[in-house]
Amino acid sequence: MIVFANSAFTDTTGYAADEVVGRNCRFLQGPGSDEDTVQAIREALTAGDAFSGVLLNYRKSGEAFWNELSIAPLTDDEGSVTAYISVQRDVTASVRAESRTRDLLADAEAQRETLSALLSITRTLAGQTSTSTVLRAVAEAIIALCKADRSSIAMWDSAAERLSMVEVAGWHGPLDDKIRAFTLSPSDSPELAGIVAMREPVLVTRSSSSDWGKAILEDYQITSFAAVPVETGNTLIGVLIANWAETPGPPRLEPDLRARLAGLAGITATAIRTAGLIDQVSWSATHDPLTGLANRELLETELSEALTQIPSQAGLAVIFCDLDGFKRTNDSYGHAVGDRVLQEIAARLTAVLRVGDLVARVGGDEFVILLTPVQSESEINAVLRRLRHALDAPVQAGDVTVRARLSTGVAHHRAQSPRPTAAALIQAADADMYQRKNGRQTPRPLAPRPDQELLQSALATAVQRRQIVAHYQPQLDLRTGRVVAVEALARWNHPELGILDPGQFIPLAEASGLIHDIGRHMLQTACRAVIEARRSLPELTMSVNVSRRELASPAYARTLDDILARCGLPASALTLEITESHLASDPELLREQAHALRDYGTRIAVDDFGAGYTSIPLLQNIPITELKIDRAFVQRAPTPGRDLVAGIIALAHELHLSVVAEGVETSAQLAHLRTIGCDRAQGYAIGPPLPHDEFLQLIAAPS
Repeated sequence: MIVFANSAFTDTTGYAADEVVGRNCRFLQGPGSDEDTVQAIREALTAGDAFSGVLLNYRKSGEAFWNELSIAPLTDDEGSVTAYISVQRDVTASVRAESRTRDLLADAEAQRETLSALLSITRTLAGQTSTSTVLRAVAEAIIALCKADRSSIAMWDSAAERLSMVEVAGWHGPLDDKIRAFTLSPSDSPELAGIVAMREPVLVTRSSSSDWGKAILEDYQITSFAAVPVETGNTLIGVLIANWAETPGPPRLEPDLRARLAGLAGITATAIRTAGLIDQVSWSATHDPLTGLANRELLETELSEALTQIPSQAGLAVIFCDLDGFKRTNDSYGHAVGDRVLQEIAARLTAVLRVGDLVARVGGDEFVILLTPVQSESEINAVLRRLRHALDAPVQAGDVTVRARLSTGVAHHRAQSPRPTAAALIQAADADMYQRKNGRQTPRPLAPRPDQELLQSALATAVQRRQIVAHYQPQLDLRTGRVVAVEALARWNHPELGILDPGQFIPLAEASGLIHDIGRHMLQTACRAVIEARRSLPELTMSVNVSRRELASPAYARTLDDILARCGLPASALTLEITESHLASDPELLREQAHALRDYGTRIAVDDFGAGYTSIPLLQNIPITELKIDRAFVQRAPTPGRDLVAGIIALAHELHLSVVAEGVETSAQLAHLRTIGCDRAQGYAIGPPLPHDEFLQLIAAPS
């Protein structure tokens, strides 16, 4: 029994001294007082021992507090226990702090596990190179991350306002077919309406759902499901769904589950966006981006396969098509009109072909058609008649009306004849077309074009006679509106044919080895020109195109060093442009050379990006500094939710690369590029390629 209580005891408990004297300390106990601790106190007192511990007690007001007790026996001279003294201390604050610490540590551990799991998923998704493989990996990740039994992914069609299932995992038997066919609109489901409106995850259980939700749980034999929206920017693109069936589902959306779902949704959005870009870039490796037709690579692949599978007593045919006078269309009306004409021609050619035939665009105004199988000449002639009739009507390109005429050549291969290569068959059709143009009907399949022969012989002396000149096209900084860079473009000032574009002679130079002389001349000319221009614009940089053959030469770095030293131009003021097709054809060589050039101080750009296939790891492994987006992508108007140029820019910025858009011809294109964060623009909307003197006048003019 209590015989004395000091003022600290009465202050702590709220009881007066006369209210406690004569009472057992049990009156301080109540609900939650640990019986094990109480029993330990009893045993210590019975044995005459000391006790120390913490017990939940209650004040007179009924408020609980944590009481740290120290009880010690008092003995007489003979060692017998005569009384006990108890020291009590209110440690409620420290106990609560410890509890909060434990909770925080538990939360931190849960967060660590969540981050670790999300990081593992990120690494898995980084290895996926298509949207379908990304979605498959995400469906598996939902199950692992949420400890669920099944999962599903639905994509949102904003135009139709409907979700459609695109991938599932963990479903079996009839339920698998059923869930894959599932579609849903917000009007069907209050839960989906909430996701679309609020963009917040929801948990549907038997005890907390709409009638629709309860029916879904019953229909699909699940106990609960959690759904989280997937967004890019502020645009909803889909919903991730975790389903519990055999495993008990969560009773509520706890913070950790919410964090896991939100984290996975963010990773999924990035992966889908990147994979979609890879899909499109991969598609562009085998298709012409302007017309959507097959390119030469896909044509040769399909033709090679067709040559091995020709039915007996049948054959195949290749028709080479050329648009007569197309260069005049471009010169008269500009490339924008020319591109629209090419797109319309491509659509008409496709429309008149048989099922299974293939049409490819293999050059600026050149198309090749593969007919397979072909039983007789009459089939080929019927297609030729339809091709001619397809161009009877003029092509309307905006306000311009263009009449197009098609020249054709045919190479017909029969199953019983010796098998040619795909390239030889295309070349034969090409040669037949030129013979027909010149009024010669006798086939001479492998004869080279006469104009190419003349150019080849004249090119050898063109550099010596100073016929290879540089024209300079400015690049505009889209943030400041200032010209900050310029590209040197090779032109051949031919004494008879006039100014020739690089596409007309650079392939010849590469094939003959003259590219080294032309490249050295262009590099030296461009460096001298930018030295002059930097007197007006000290920060101006110069871009020069470099061929794969030049980079493969061990002497290239020495040539570069020598020219920069003699001109007095810092290496950082020079950007070397490598076309994407060269990058993909010999990545190991270019990786070594690019590292050496970057160490030297020059910048490296990938030119015509999007016209060929470049893997993302390849871009990461080669120390490039900028991407130049191919003009065909820049001039293609974006469709709602699908802006490839914006995707390329976002990808480049993720890789810390600057972006130059090529072929910008209208103010609308320029405004759009500013909106989506492009760094620089180049094209006729800024300025055409200019001869040396006009270029210097442009740079010197006040901005």
